[in-house]
Amino acid sequence: MSLDCPVCGYQQVEHTHCPNCDADLTALVSLAQLPQFAPPPVLTRTNLTPWVVLPLAVVLAVWATLRLRVPPAPLAVVISHQVSHVSPPTVAPRPPARKLAPPQVVYLVQPGDNLSAIAAKFGQLTTFVAIYQANPQLQPDPGRLQIGQKLVIPITHNLLPPARP
Repeated sequence: MSLDCPVCGYQQVEHTHCPNCDADLTALVSLAQLPQFAPPPVLTRTNLTPWVVLPLAVVLAVWATLRLRVPPAPLAVVISHQVSHVSPPTVAPRPPARKLAPPQVVYLVQPGDNLSAIAAKFGQLTTFVAIYQANPQLQPDPGRLQIGQKLVIPITHNLLPPARP
C-alpha cells in the first residue's frame, strides 16, 4: 500500500517512513489498513415511499370496511319533465339485542381470604361490592367465609372496547 507524505508531499511512500523527509507514517498506514464501511443509506423519496404509502393504504382499506353505512339519498324520478321524490326502500328494523349476562368466574375460598383480598386478586375486573351482591349466601355476614366455599365472581369492568353498531 502506498501513501502520500503529508509533511513534504512526497508521493507513493511504500513504507512507514517517508524517504524524503523521514516523517513517521505508521499511524497513517494503520488507518489505511482499517476496513472501509459504507455510509448509512440516506432516506430519499424513492426508498421512503413504501414506508409511507403501504401503511396509508392499509389504514384507508380498514376505514373503508369499518365505516358506518350511510343510507342512500332519496331517488328522483323524471316523468314528462316533472320531478317527484321517491324515498329509499324501507328496511325492516333489527330486533333489539339480547342483553347477555355478565361473565362470571367461580372461585374457591383459600385460607386467609376475605372479600377485599379476593377482589384484589382479580384486579380491575371486579369489586368487593359486586362479589358481595352476587353471592346471596354472604348477606347475613360477609366476613364469615369458609375454606373451600364457592363464590361467584362477576366481571364488572369490561376491558374490551365497545362494539360498533
